[in-house]
Amino acid sequence: MFSYERASSEAADVRSWFAPVKEVRVVDDYTIDFVTNAPNPLFPDSIANFMILDKGWAEANGAELPVSAEMIERSNMPFNVVEYAPNTLPNQPEKVNLFGDLLMLSAHKSMPEDVVYEFVRVLVENAEKIQGYHGFLKPLTPQTLAHTAQEKPEAFHTGAIRAFKDLGLIK
Repeated sequence: MFSYERASSEAADVRSWFAPVKEVRVVDDYTIDFVTNAPNPLFPDSIANFMILDKGWAEANGAELPVSAEMIERSNMPFNVVEYAPNTLPNQPEKVNLFGDLLMLSAHKSMPEDVVYEFVRVLVENAEKIQGYHGFLKPLTPQTLAHTAQEKPEAFHTGAIRAFKDLGLIK
């Protein structure tokens, strides 16, 4: 119940996920039932990323309330803050701020440079089409793909760096 109350609180950026909830019932230590205002077959999908947080840990670490986007930005944590306008994601009627890596794809350094180059080139050139596949991909743009490569090129495969440079996304 603690995690639900935290996620649906006024301070939570994800509170709109729980707008259809009329009641929450604790069944046992491992089960809660969400009762919605009306039949809502999309509700389970809308809370697929709902994180369960241990109440004792949260209290011991001062995390009883969610962290705001402003707090994340002031903290200098190694995350990017992304603001999603209303209706960007499924069942998201209000603005939502999320944080994390914009995108992470991994390739071992032994992967041929030309293969990584071609993969990145195709991904960047088709970013607009890829955005249509899922709500969370809407922020995927050539700029977001290249963002971290510009700031930390040493962490990237040489094929990816070459593709970003050839596409004019990084210097």
